[in-house]
Amino acid sequence: MDIRPLMKEATGVGIYWKNLLASLAEIDDANEYYLFSCSLKERFDSKDIPPFRHVRFKDVRFPQKWLNLLWARWARPRLDGFFRTKLQLTHSPSPLLCPTNGKKIITVHDLFFTDHPELADDEARTLFLPVLQKTLQQADAVVVVSAFVKEALMEKFSLPHQKISVIPHGVNTEIFHAEEKSTDRLVWDKYDIHPGYILFIG
Repeated sequence: MDIRPLMKEATGVGIYWKNLLASLAEIDDANEYYLFSCSLKERFDSKDIPPFRHVRFKDVRFPQKWLNLLWARWARPRLDGFFRTKLQLTHSPSPLLCPTNGKKIITVHDLFFTDHPELADDEARTLFLPVLQKTLQQADAVVVVSAFVKEALMEKFSLPHQKISVIPHGVNTEIFHAEEKSTDRLVWDKYDIHPGYILFIG
């Protein structure tokens, strides 16, 4: 698992990754997890490592941008070498493959950087965009968070539907609690809201 996004936990991808790994740690006590971090200046705090029962953590002191460039262009160095073992599966929470001799999964949250490259950040525009077609083809599986993104990948990149799994974002039950349907009606009546509305908070 590439855990570098956890160093930027305030971002959407960082929050997604933190909660996904924490949930995996709760339910999986059989598999061994290899967690990879890399930065020249920032160090990943070991107390933030998800509490997997079987875990190995590797923190490399090397510029992230350089490593991403090496991975995007030459798929080197392979993660297997850092851990000195053959990895069966790697998962990246971004559209950048973690090079390995084993199977590779990526998560695609949206395609904003392909639709509006002029508005995307530097990493998405200069790193993800040029290699996206190759990345999607080389990945053994692609996780998306909505049917909309799946359809867009199939249309824009001719990706077979069997390769894409729609796994919506989960709900943090520490923050959000399901309310009774009657509560919805009270809110609608209070604010004079009628069916057919959209609430957008993005």
